[in-house]
Amino acid sequence: MASLGDDLLVHSGFPTNDRDAVFFGPDSYRFVNFVKREVPSLSNVRSIVDMGAGNGAGGIAVARLLDGARITLVDVNAVALAMAATNAAAAGVDANLLEADCIPDNVDLVMANPPYIVDDKRRQYRHGGEMFGGAVALGWVRQALEKLSPAGVMLLYTGVAFVDGRSPLLAEIAQECRAARADVTLTELDPDVFGEELTKEPYREVERIAAFGIKIIRSA
Repeated sequence: MASLGDDLLVHSGFPTNDRDAVFFGPDSYRFVNFVKREVPSLSNVRSIVDMGAGNGAGGIAVARLLDGARITLVDVNAVALAMAATNAAAAGVDANLLEADCIPDNVDLVMANPPYIVDDKRRQYRHGGEMFGGAVALGWVRQALEKLSPAGVMLLYTGVAFVDGRSPLLAEIAQECRAARADVTLTELDPDVFGEELTKEPYREVERIAAFGIKIIRSA
């Protein structure tokens, strides 16, 4: 169990070595804090998707702030969805559960905390694929730009690798947003996370991994 505000949330016990483990840690708190800061500025949110919801912590927190909005918790991991269902019920939040790797159509708000580390064990909660772990995040951005309702919003929390002072992932996200005529705001939340990964072969070119909160608004 972990505490988040007034809630107690179930998650996988440590060490989280299983491929379908459901992790809850410092990133979970940073993610929830980021979306809670951004949500009060939003309006006309009737539908919310927590993409890669894990144990549902983010979706539960936002559902409380947007009373009356429909919340869907999406994850490819059936174990995660079972835990999310338990946590939502305990919190008194009515949530839909969807086992999938795609964002549903016509959503007003997509919030996401994707895996962003290159993990040799390819654990679902951790492995972000190519681009130094940024491939999953970029794929979800592309989906959101297609699936969001007009003027819909994506709140993305992710780790970002920097090489020679530049982030390939942030550059790709900016390019995708320009092509879709979407507004994007990039906020560095922590300049250095998972520094121990930089000693590993996939990160031999990487200077640092930073935590970013990214807000994308689809064109109306």
